[in-house]
Amino acid sequence: TISTLRGLEVEIEHQNPLEWDERAGWADFVIANPPIGLSLARLGGFSIAGVTNLPEPPQRDGEWAFMVKAIEKLAPGGTAYITTAGSLARSGGASADFRRQLLQGGYLRGIVSLPMLRRARTGTSVTMWILGEYDRSRETVLMVDASRATASDLARGGPVASQIKSGLESVTTGPRNGLAVQVPIRDLLTREVNLRPEPWVARDNAEQD
Repeated sequence: TISTLRGLEVEIEHQNPLEWDERAGWADFVIANPPIGLSLARLGGFSIAGVTNLPEPPQRDGEWAFMVKAIEKLAPGGTAYITTAGSLARSGGASADFRRQLLQGGYLRGIVSLPMLRRARTGTSVTMWILGEYDRSRETVLMVDASRATASDLARGGPVASQIKSGLESVTTGPRNGLAVQVPIRDLLTREVNLRPEPWVARDNAEQD
């Protein structure tokens, strides 16, 4: 939760991010959990309301549109937390291009692999994206692997929330607890722009051993 991550009392207002306009005001924090597999084509498309430096979201994966709209409505210094299917961190084509633009614009502050969401006989990997305003001076992204975390790990005061909080407050690599690492953006700008935290955290743990 936001109060857990930031230690604040918050006022909560429920809205559909895709329907926000300039009259809705600005938000210090945005939390969105868009439907997995949402297609923008079924919604009649999507456009950005004139805010510069924001990338156009791929039309196939509507979850990207929630990210763009959340960034668009952030107050200065604000933060957005968006959960999506884990595949958006690694899929190719237009999604890879979109991830590249998020990195190059400094919008992406952190990404967290969460425990798998169980649905009937299948499971869906889940990722939380931590986004901020346009900042070309940003040099690192916080990578957190909480894919095997327990409920107590994810609870207030647990290692996952504590690592996210400390990682967002500082761009230094430490403290380390095997869950997170700060990764230079230049290292993430590969051809695939694969943003899964697991390989980066595993590599960092191996280097410590």
